[in-house]
Amino acid sequence: MRPGKLLRRALHNSIRYVILNPWSTLLILALLGGLLYTSTWRLTPVPYVPQAALEPRAVDVSGSSELTVVGLGQDNASGRNILIMKEKDSNRYLPVWIRTTEAFAIATELDKTPVPRPMTHDLLKSAIGVLGGRVVRVVVTDFSDDTFYARVLLEQDDAKEVELDARPSDAVALALRVGAPIYADASLLDQKGIDYAQD
Repeated sequence: MRPGKLLRRALHNSIRYVILNPWSTLLILALLGGLLYTSTWRLTPVPYVPQAALEPRAVDVSGSSELTVVGLGQDNASGRNILIMKEKDSNRYLPVWIRTTEAFAIATELDKTPVPRPMTHDLLKSAIGVLGGRVVRVVVTDFSDDTFYARVLLEQDDAKEVELDARPSDAVALALRVGAPIYADASLLDQKGIDYAQD
């Protein structure tokens, strides 16, 4: 008997065994049910619930200081990228450790490096503008569990203000693209700021 015919017969017998065997049928139904459940679960959006202790203070910046972006650096010990910002009215600096993707997004904007296609933050800038909004300011608000937190304040055409939770790196990358001011909460600067006295 030819090998091809033997293979077809073996495949036919295997399929027949699987179909006729009640345990195999039960297993197939369980797998299909699990696949359907997983697909439904993945398609269902998980609502974001902010932590009460880290609620925003972006609308009121009376207790905040404006920052300028000095540049990007790298932590020699860990190799991680550092976003370095400076308080406008002092020699106090705020270093924020960020990921490579966001560091690249900030670097391209600081250097005005042209990119062939819009990056994520360029897309966000365009989407906000097309939808009739503008970025008023971003505020680095908190530091907890080795993580910095920020808020983006948007204003719509009807003067309604909307706040978005964001990573500082994303917030800064967006602020640089739209020319929005960057702030940091005073208590955060007291906690994480570094004083550097120039000669």
